[in-house]
This record gives sequence, C-alpha cells and structure tokens, in this order.
Amino acid sequence: MIMQRPRYVRVNTLLLSVEDAISELQNEGWQLLSRSATYSSYLLSLSRLSEPYFIQDLHIPEVLVFPPSTSFHEHPGYLKGMLILQDKASCLPVHLLNPVSGSVVLDMCAAPGMKATYLAAKLQNNGKVYAVEIDTKRFDTLCSLIEKTQSSCVEPINQDTLTLDPKQYSQVEYILVDPSCSGSGIVDRPKQSDTDGKPEPERLQNLQSFQVYLLRYALLNFPNAKRIIYSTCSLHPEENEQVIDEVLTDIRQAYRLVPARELLGDTWINFSSEEYNCTDKCLYSKPDVDFCNGFFVAVFERDFAVALPMCKRKGGNVNSIDANVGANVDTPAPADDETVSRKRKKRGKRKKREASVTDEQVKNQQGDAEFKPEVENEEQVKKRKKEVDTCLSSDNNREEISNEKQLERRKEKKKKKKRL
Repeated sequence: MIMQRPRYVRVNTLLLSVEDAISELQNEGWQLLSRSATYSSYLLSLSRLSEPYFIQDLHIPEVLVFPPSTSFHEHPGYLKGMLILQDKASCLPVHLLNPVSGSVVLDMCAAPGMKATYLAAKLQNNGKVYAVEIDTKRFDTLCSLIEKTQSSCVEPINQDTLTLDPKQYSQVEYILVDPSCSGSGIVDRPKQSDTDGKPEPERLQNLQSFQVYLLRYALLNFPNAKRIIYSTCSLHPEENEQVIDEVLTDIRQAYRLVPARELLGDTWINFSSEEYNCTDKCLYSKPDVDFCNGFFVAVFERDFAVALPMCKRKGGNVNSIDANVGANVDTPAPADDETVSRKRKKRGKRKKREASVTDEQVKNQQGDAEFKPEVENEEQVKKRKKEVDTCLSSDNNREEISNEKQLERRKEKKKKKKRL
C-alpha cells in the first residue's frame, strides 16, 4: 500500500528567499526539523511527518515538505506567487538541468508553466527561457503563471515546437524535453488502460514514437546545447529506457548520457534497468519508495569535439498524441483520450517506423494494428481443395482429348500412305 504523499512546496526565489520563507513559516507556528544526513533517514522523517513539523528537502533546498493534509491554497504566499505547489518529482528535471545564470533555455512542452517558472528562478531572471506551448488554453495558463510568479525572463511562445526555426534559436544552451506521456507515475490519477489495468500497447507505441522524435529533434537541431534533459511522469520502460536506447543509436558520440549518480551522489535509490543500453544511468522516482510521484529523468551532455549527425527535418505536431498535451504532475487532471482517425496504407505494406510522429504516421500505425491475416476455416479449405481437384481434373481431360486427336491424325496419315 502506497503511503499518502506529503505536501511539497517550492519557494519562488524570484520573490522570496528560502531563508525568509522558513522564517515566515516558523512565525506561523510551523517547526523545522533538522536536515537529514542520509537519504534513508530523510525518507524515515517523511514517513513520520505530522503537524506542526516540516522539513527541507534533502536534494532540492528550495523545496519544503509538509504533512499530507496541509493546505496552502488560501495561504498568502501561494496567492502572491511566492509559494508554488509543485511535487518534488516535477522539480527534479529542472534541478538536474541546472542552467547557469545568463544562459538561454528552451522548454519544449512548457504548459502549465511549473518547470518554466522554476527555470526562471534558477536563472534569477538573468537569461532567457523560451517556453513553447501549442495548445491555446494551456498557453493562457502558462502566461498566467509567468505573470503571477514574475518570471520576466520567460518568453511564452504559442507554437508547435517542431516548427521552430533552429537557426533563430541557435543560441539555446539548455533544453528541457518533457513530452506527453501516459502519466502512469502520477499517484491517484485515473489510468488510461484496458480492462486488466495495463496500459494499452497501441497507445504506448504511439506515445513512444512521439517521444523518440521530439527528443531526437532536440538533440540534433540545436548545435550550442550543452545539456538536455528528457523526463516523463511515466513508469513504463516503453516511454523511458526504450526511448533513450533508440535515440542513443542516432546521436553516436556527440552526447554522453550522464549517470544520475554523478549529479546526486549516493543519495538516490532507483535507477533505470541495466537490461537496456542506457544501463542504470537514468533516474527513477518511485511513489512507494520516494514518497513523491513516479518520474523518469535522463541527462544528456554535449561533446563539442564531435560533430552533430545530420537530422532530416520531417515536421510534426507536438499535440498529435493527446488532446491534453503533456500528462504530467503539474496537471493532475486526467488527459483526454487521444482522438486519432485511421488511414489505410497503400498496397498493404507496412512502412518502417520513422522518427516523425505526424498525424498521418500515427494514423498509419493504427491502421497496421488493425491488419489481421485471413485464416481459412475447415469448410473453406475443403472448398478450395475441391476447386483445385476440379481444375486438375479438367486439365487432365483436356490433355486426354488432345492425345486422342493426335492418334486419329496419325492413323489417317498411315491410311493415305497405303493408298498411295
């Protein structure tokens, strides 16, 4: 049984320092527990956390942790944008991307803006964050949060990320790729699955195609990118290790996959499976172990001594999988079921899966999933055998008639010779 998650609160350091936030909370009657020395002792503190105590997160100093029942929706700090209700797992990708002040960052799937505004806080508004979102309603939410948190360095862009001109954004140094996913790691979220409680294979395949394409596009189209983070709120290897493995074959030696242990030391427990080429270099957060939502994070670092492989641009649509784009912990509401029309392939041949995940290719994949080879039943087999036998019999009859005619002709020739 999974323990109820504690309440995570990120201090918006653009408006309030962590020290001042802790001081204000103590003035309200909260008592700060001493910071844990090890991850195991930290997890033990979380499991026992109750009012009026709170604790500073072991890995992310600007994240404070409160008992599960704590409500901040009416708190003045929350209403003023000083305190952000953001799960720790959602903070991990930005924490590991760790852009330096003055740098340029691209958030490829930015709404509702939790990570984009956290990036602004990391930069202290000194630099630039391009926050791209294709969906109009979610874009409005993104803009509202940017304004509320006073993240002035964030430039919201209401556009398909895959239609951005890489030359125009060639100065980008850090990229966050947090694409649409199944959301299987989100605690208490209704799962989109079949009757057995397992994810639908076809949906996972479509999501994986989209995720591979978006990550590959990020890695190969921005020549000045130093570090790129790929993250999902999914616990399925189809959306995680398998995506990383497929992309690793494309980037060759231009990037290295940074082991999460190098960034977090020995203060983490769950990593990717060694059964894959990425081995245990990627990070997992597990709800039943880490007391936060389930997440997967991979860190790529550029080796500028190696030229980038060529990337063929095929276009695409960031919103091609889910109508709600981006099933993540920032938006706990269940995503709408994807609405994908079907299109038959010409000549019945299955195309090889391309990097692109445009609508047409998603439709083609679903068309392939419907194809079933025709299997003859017993009656059809007997009927077909009878037809073949009849056909063979007819051929034999024709051959016999032909032979008889030849014999008659020979006899007539012999008779004529005798007469002569």
